[in-house]
Amino acid sequence: LKGDPDPQVTWLKNGKTLRSSDVVDLKYRNGLATLNIAEVFPEDEGEYVCRASNSLGTVETKCKLTVTTLATTPLKPGEKDSAPRIVSHLKSDFVKDGDPIVLSVRIIGAQKFDVIWLHNNKEIKPSKDFQYTNTANIYKLNIAEIFPEDSGTYTCEAFNDQGESFSSCTLTVLVPNEQPKSPVFKTFPRS
Repeated sequence: LKGDPDPQVTWLKNGKTLRSSDVVDLKYRNGLATLNIAEVFPEDEGEYVCRASNSLGTVETKCKLTVTTLATTPLKPGEKDSAPRIVSHLKSDFVKDGDPIVLSVRIIGAQKFDVIWLHNNKEIKPSKDFQYTNTANIYKLNIAEIFPEDSGTYTCEAFNDQGESFSSCTLTVLVPNEQPKSPVFKTFPRS
């Protein structure tokens, strides 16, 4: 890219602005704009746009990414599976009382593994209110309706005989007309 003044570079996927993360690395140095996806999955398919703007105008270029999946090969006798790895993590948030909530992670690496979800270190049993779903490598906890007592730490744990991976976040349920309170000490250390 060339421009005077130097352009501001923005990347979009299917019309949505991308930001650098654990999954996507965006760089712009010495006139070269790059987007690097460390490990590509079917959900990465779409139209990618590189947009360069300065005070004199905007230019863009596009490309379409198509992902073809390879059939997974079964493990050979004596071959060990790898440990699962969470690569797209949970994010803490403030949520409204009564809203539906979806927590999701992306898990890679292992062919066979189990996934459980925890609330304040207690396993959440799947039910009509708390449903486990997965599509491709995306594992979700769907909470039909969240209540103040659902505030706390949520953890996704993926594990097999080779190892485990965790991701945690804190959800704080806000009740309308109730002001959030800053933390206070209930007791103080004694000298």
